[in-house]
Amino acid sequence: MSQATTRASVRGDMLNCFTSAIATYLSSYGLDYTLACGLQLYLAMKCEEQQDGLAATFIHHHRPLGEGSPLFTLHLTRRWSDMRDLAEQHLLQELHQKKHLLAVGDAYNLPWQIHYGRKHAPHWFVVDEIDDERHMVHVRDTFEFIDAHDIQKPFDSWLSSSDLVDLTKVHEHPSSLYLARDLHSLGSKEELPLEAYHGYQWFETVAHVEASPITAASIKQELIDSYEHMTGARQREDLVRQGWLTGFDTVAALPAFFREHLANPRLYEMRDDFWVAGRQRSLFAHALRSAADLINRPALEDLAVWCEATLIPLWTAIPRVMFYNASCIQRQRAPRQLLIQHAEEVHLAEIELMRRLETCLSGWERTTSATLRNATETPEQWNTGKFVNQRKTLAHVEEVYVAPENELESLLAEIWMSVLGLSQISTHANFFRIGGNSLTATQALTRLSHMLQLQSSLSLFLEHPTIAELASVIEEALLKEIAEPLQ
Repeated sequence: MSQATTRASVRGDMLNCFTSAIATYLSSYGLDYTLACGLQLYLAMKCEEQQDGLAATFIHHHRPLGEGSPLFTLHLTRRWSDMRDLAEQHLLQELHQKKHLLAVGDAYNLPWQIHYGRKHAPHWFVVDEIDDERHMVHVRDTFEFIDAHDIQKPFDSWLSSSDLVDLTKVHEHPSSLYLARDLHSLGSKEELPLEAYHGYQWFETVAHVEASPITAASIKQELIDSYEHMTGARQREDLVRQGWLTGFDTVAALPAFFREHLANPRLYEMRDDFWVAGRQRSLFAHALRSAADLINRPALEDLAVWCEATLIPLWTAIPRVMFYNASCIQRQRAPRQLLIQHAEEVHLAEIELMRRLETCLSGWERTTSATLRNATETPEQWNTGKFVNQRKTLAHVEEVYVAPENELESLLAEIWMSVLGLSQISTHANFFRIGGNSLTATQALTRLSHMLQLQSSLSLFLEHPTIAELASVIEEALLKEIAEPLQ
């Protein structure tokens, strides 16, 4: 019988099923999953109209979990087989060699209670010990969830080794949403042909799992990576090439996305993905606390407190409203617009999170990182990075200049040129294609609202991203405000 490795307690109540399995797997090797997984703060979305209706895929990591990081090295490869005997041979071989096995099976067939209920859905777990004498394997599923309708408690028990291969049998025809979640669960799409999605599946490590020293520099680098990928200073080119919205662009698009599909039942099948985003931010706050204690950075503790008090409640409200709206649609009642409002509040909170994180990083001792912006820079200067300048230059050249036609368009042009650092902007130029992002859009909107005393939301900016379009809508709103007292 193998000796069990000392394991850290895994907070399955802050994770989804695949990250809880990854966390369990890492902790089996003595790695601190809290920092390894928790300091990645990201969101990417790709929405498509498929034959069976609207479908969206989400990724919650700026760095694929199966690749290396400043804190750990973990290279996983999905394996599968149609032949039960062959699958069993490989499973036992992997377990004997690595002492730990990461597996995925069908929630419907697993012998412990899964929150999905009796649904065919991929579910991840870990086999971390084998007893050859008793022909038993030890299975751990640390995922934990509770709400008003169901509960899933962590599973930690011995099962017959002869049943191991059957635990890894997947459902041959999962829904498009479940399939997308499973194949993108490590942070990038698994190279698995859809026609091969059946039989028995598990993951093998193709390189030794190693922990890097946890230092202030490595923690700082993880936070910088999260900051830069969220704000758009750096991009995951694999996602951009495939048409994904990433970082702030994803969060900024949510209000319009919800408004467009508010009455579509398929929208509400995605609520688990937004619930995962909330859990990922809970883990982020937990990781900030761990980092603050480890390297004595009180500012990280303060940021964790703000996340728990402000950001996380806003994210967790979204799936609750989505659940309510789904019930409304089932009863043939109109869904509530509150979902759109929550999305706008989440967007503003994410911008504030990045502002606070930038403050934490700017106040850090200047060690080796050349990527951290100068602490004296203001938010208006964040767009002066090489990446953004290249994007602005290309977009600016492609635009045909059209001058402002009235005072309102001139005002908008002045504001845009100020926040984007440009000397000239066409009234038909798309704000987000000439270097703008969610942060600069918020700055422009704040200035505009202050000058005109007009309440407006970021969704207005997203729906009308040119000066000409925005000026026309604002003019109508101003006329309406003037006319209402006369009625």
